[in-house]
Amino acid sequence: GYALLRDPILHPGFPIVGIDNKTWRWFKFQKAVQEYNTRGKQIIEEGCKTRKPFQVVTETGTKLCFPPNYAEELKNIKALSFSKALTNEFSTSYGGFEPIRTVSHESNAIQSITRLKITPSLSEYEYLAEVLASRKSLQLLIGYLTDDIAEEASTVLKEQLGICKKWSEITFKPFVSRLIAHLSARLFVGTELCSNQEWLSLSTSYAVDCFSAAYSLRRWHPLIRWPVSWFLPECRRLRRTVANARRLLAPVIKERLKKNENIEHRPKRDKESTADTIVWLHEAYRKAGVIGKWNVADAQLGLSIVAIATTTELLTCALFDIIAAGPRFVDELRSEIISVLGAVKFDQFNDGHLKLFSKTNLYQMKLLDSALKESQRLHTRGVGAMGRVAEADVLLSDGLIIPRGAFSIVTLAAYHDEKLYPQPQIYNPRRFLELRSQPGQEKNWQLVTTSPEHLGFGYGDHACPGRFLAANEVKIALVYLLMEYDWKLPGQKPQDILAVGSVHEADAKAKVLFRKRDAEVVL
Repeated sequence: GYALLRDPILHPGFPIVGIDNKTWRWFKFQKAVQEYNTRGKQIIEEGCKTRKPFQVVTETGTKLCFPPNYAEELKNIKALSFSKALTNEFSTSYGGFEPIRTVSHESNAIQSITRLKITPSLSEYEYLAEVLASRKSLQLLIGYLTDDIAEEASTVLKEQLGICKKWSEITFKPFVSRLIAHLSARLFVGTELCSNQEWLSLSTSYAVDCFSAAYSLRRWHPLIRWPVSWFLPECRRLRRTVANARRLLAPVIKERLKKNENIEHRPKRDKESTADTIVWLHEAYRKAGVIGKWNVADAQLGLSIVAIATTTELLTCALFDIIAAGPRFVDELRSEIISVLGAVKFDQFNDGHLKLFSKTNLYQMKLLDSALKESQRLHTRGVGAMGRVAEADVLLSDGLIIPRGAFSIVTLAAYHDEKLYPQPQIYNPRRFLELRSQPGQEKNWQLVTTSPEHLGFGYGDHACPGRFLAANEVKIALVYLLMEYDWKLPGQKPQDILAVGSVHEADAKAKVLFRKRDAEVVL
């Protein structure tokens, strides 16, 4: 590949990790890239042992790796660009990558209209979603569409898993991906397409294919990437997906915008029923003067990258961990769910139906919340968070300089810190519940809480605003999965696998056994 035919740019002041200095110059960089593509996480972990910044050589160039204690200083530096980082990882100017390009450029329009800073997160997936809606819009979405998540989850589980009380086997991750695709489609494109198999296939496949296409494309020299992109099977597949998504969404977008006309003169509830990401994005484009240049359908595909891929990873890993923790722990989770939902009072009726999954009720499921945050800590898809490219030299408080053009990340070294997380290699579902139980820590260590010690959703002003929605989706899905079905593993707990480059994912071939059970509460 192209990355192997050139020397990387090394940055002074940063020790190099993952280089065999005994090897001749060209071969040592070639070997370093190959090693990173197979042992990226281990190489980063080796560098983290020094507790100081360092650099590694990757297929996309050199990356500066900062310990978590730098997150506080790095989080708001304007010269560190998300857009440039995205361009570094994806060839966003080529056909098929329009959804990613739209997200990247549209960030400026969204920021100027909502006065919201574009926020980073654990991996590229979160970056793309954060650009698509303001905190205010997402809070509205969560407020009145939580019931839609629950309704869709119930429907999909009945269709996909059925009501058989005999043990059956299922390949779990693909099932979770379909479930999350349904939930996301219900929220983002509405009832018109949430059960449309073509849209579900397009959105789920794009969330996976864009990364494999980018990985294949960047192995070629920049001067020939454009013509190569027209022949690479991965890129051709992306272009077909984008074209089909535009065709499928066009009438939905037209109808939704027509429905939204003169909405200011309608009742409040009617306003809520028509407020969604299609309307928000179109309004952002209109105010920014870019209607016709950017396509709402492309942005919906961009949104699917995080809404499906990241949430699928968390839910898949969480259920594997919960099952492996044993039947007694599963019973503890069920007892908590029964206690919370069983205490729902009559005065919580809203518009004629009982609102089981209110914000308060989901907050009270603290053991479930802790188990999810622990799974997020243990199963990291990438090697760092807050990926950025410096648009100018950046002088840090300790005298280190991030050179212009340098790609920087904050490592996830805190996840393996014995002082912070005793026995960090072990799944302890009560870990964060115990931390929250300490005086003064009641509001800390929730799944949606951000800190340098847990960068699952970013940190500070740049924390992912979509984390509240993602947390609600996963919690509601787990409530249905645990209350309506029994689960067990056919063997050992599945281990994460190396997917593309240094990226690790839950094993997509792993199977679980399930059977219908009688839930103690009516969902």
